[in-house]
Formats: sequence, structure tokens, C-alpha cells
Amino acid sequence: MRALKRAVLCVAAVLMLGYLGVVALRPFLLDREARAEVRRLKAAVAAAEAANEALRQRIPLLKTEKGIEVEARRHGWVRPGEVLIQTSEPPPPPPPPAKAGKPQPTPALGAVGSGEGLLHRFLDWLAEVLGCRHRPAPAPAR
Repeated sequence: MRALKRAVLCVAAVLMLGYLGVVALRPFLLDREARAEVRRLKAAVAAAEAANEALRQRIPLLKTEKGIEVEARRHGWVRPGEVLIQTSEPPPPPPPPAKAGKPQPTPALGAVGSGEGLLHRFLDWLAEVLGCRHRPAPAPAR
């Protein structure tokens, strides 16, 4: 009876320590997700700023007659009496299949920047289990 009581207490202690460990890890997981979101948003802002600058550089060209014509033709407009001929490129070839006998290398434990190491996968799984993973909305299709 004493051994059973001791075993139950050990299991309870292990469960309690596990729970406390999970509770202690949660802020770190939330911080990790927030940092990833900040990096993603900074990249999106940089891309938007680059696209904005490219469009700003086109403004003077679009204020000329030649620029207006070029842009109109790019959108498929034709002058009266002209015939529109549209061409298309063949689709790119599919990527070569992976070799069946050769296993793909896996990154080292927590490889920096890879996001695919064992530690990263474990933290992703733990964040999902705890419900503290922020799932960003899918990017709109262009």
C-alpha cells in the first residue's frame, strides 16, 4: 500500500512539474511567435515600399503621350483599325523528381534561420498544443 501511495505521489509530482514547465514556456513561445510576425510584417512593408517607389518613378513617364500609349497597350488596348494579336508562353517544366534511394538531409537541432530543426518543430508543436500559436491570415492571391 505504501509503494502504491509513493508511486501515485511520484506521478502527481511529475505531472505537476510538467504542467509548471509548460506554463513557464508559454511566454517564450508567445514571444517567439510575435518576433516571427514582426519579421514577416517588416518584410511585407519593405516589399510594399519598394513597389511604391517603383510606381512613383513611373509617374513622370505616364504623364507623357508615349507613356500613356505604352501603358494602354500593356493592358490590351488597341487603336481603331488595329488587330490585337495575343501570344502566350509555354508553362515552365516541372521540377525533377526527388531521388527515391537518397534521403533528404535534415537541418541540425535548432539550425539558425532554418525554422525546420528538431527544436523548432518541437516548439511549434508545443505552441499548437497550448493554443498560443498565432496563425496569420493567408496572403491574398495576386
